[in-house]
Amino acid sequence: MITPHLSQFSLKNKPTPCIYDPSTRSCRRLLATDNDLIAYVVSIRGEPWKPLLRIEIYMGDPERAIEMVKHIYNIDYEYLDMDSLLKYAPRMKDLIREYPGLRPALTPSLWEALVKNIIGQNIGLRQALHITSRLVEDLGPHITIDNVDFYGFPGPREIKEAGEEGLRRYGLSWRKASYLIGAADLFLRGEISSDEIMNMSRDEAIEILMGIRGVGPWTAKLTYMMYTGDLSIYLKEDLGVRRGVKSLGIPDDVEENVAGLISYLAAYYYEKHVKYMGK
Repeated sequence: MITPHLSQFSLKNKPTPCIYDPSTRSCRRLLATDNDLIAYVVSIRGEPWKPLLRIEIYMGDPERAIEMVKHIYNIDYEYLDMDSLLKYAPRMKDLIREYPGLRPALTPSLWEALVKNIIGQNIGLRQALHITSRLVEDLGPHITIDNVDFYGFPGPREIKEAGEEGLRRYGLSWRKASYLIGAADLFLRGEISSDEIMNMSRDEAIEILMGIRGVGPWTAKLTYMMYTGDLSIYLKEDLGVRRGVKSLGIPDDVEENVAGLISYLAAYYYEKHVKYMGK
């Protein structure tokens, strides 16, 4: 399943840059690639262990659009068997039964993952989503096709041109605005790129990301996971993961092949069954 993730990481009628409609289980957005703009609507037509999608392409190369959508919706992720997961967290059984195949959506670029996670440092998810949405609406690409609005994520150039004072207007602290400007400079100079990070080893990529000013272990690891889909990292730096792990009685010695998925499911469990329901 992926609609629970889309619901949790979206705002009603607001672009983040995906605009998710839970009534139709559809998401629309604009992707800015090197040479093209891609506008699409993805509808979730079924949610077995792998999501079943319907893609409507309004603009852009169809093959590239399908490739990007498959990545964003994490279609090729091979879910672990129940026994491997329940070995560490027997109390996760009900969550897995309620949300079979629950997985995170990914970002189409390293840049988008990095910006979202810098924004999300030390603040709540809803606040981070509102800041992201304001940045997308004002600084990202936007087109209207057949009276339907599509929004994309602002690139490094748009962030740099906004300036620190401009970024502050969207709810960012001076420090985070400075971090984003610094990261934008690195991307614009070609010192960091999505392709290079994708082709590096996990540890090497995380080390390079941590060399960016304002990026610590939590931001680096989560950025890497959100972009590459590598779920081999036990994200203990995340407060939601730690609290979910504690609530579920998960031990510290989790094998690498299940570490990232357990981190994600533990955080989701905490948000849904502990934080808001008081269990």
